[in-house]
Amino acid sequence: MHLSKRTSGNRKTEKIPPKTFKAFKRPLISEDERLNLKLADASKKGEFGEVKKLLEKGADVDFQDKSGWTALMYAVFEYEEIAELLVLNKANINLKNEDGRTALMFACWQGHLNTAKFLIENGAEVNVQDIYEKSILEGVIECRKFYTDLKYKQIENLLKENGAK
Repeated sequence: MHLSKRTSGNRKTEKIPPKTFKAFKRPLISEDERLNLKLADASKKGEFGEVKKLLEKGADVDFQDKSGWTALMYAVFEYEEIAELLVLNKANINLKNEDGRTALMFACWQGHLNTAKFLIENGAEVNVQDIYEKSILEGVIECRKFYTDLKYKQIENLLKENGAK
């Protein structure tokens, strides 16, 4: 089947062949990468059951996306239970994203005291800096300037008790 292209004036119409699409010889991303990306996405959305299922299927708990983010980094923003599940499944707590930030940094800077305690109890390093040379403690002190919530003072104390400088 050919399509016709209309033109103005006395010109003849030209025949335009239909577009053909070549099948890809292999998927754009591997099945493993697809599984790992689903794990990060489910962690970000708080889908505990899906995270558990993906881990059982063999998703890499330490997979880092293009920006270096892990499922744990996404989980610590809002989902303490998912963060704990990932750590219990041997997530590397101290991995850094492209900005040199760790899950503990995000947990502390978001004001999640219980998650920060859990990460520290499971080996999170308290004296790391991001690529901008900001430490976890400096970030928490900065947050205290903007938020009057007592949790940042508690997180500051927790970090200091565990050797943060």
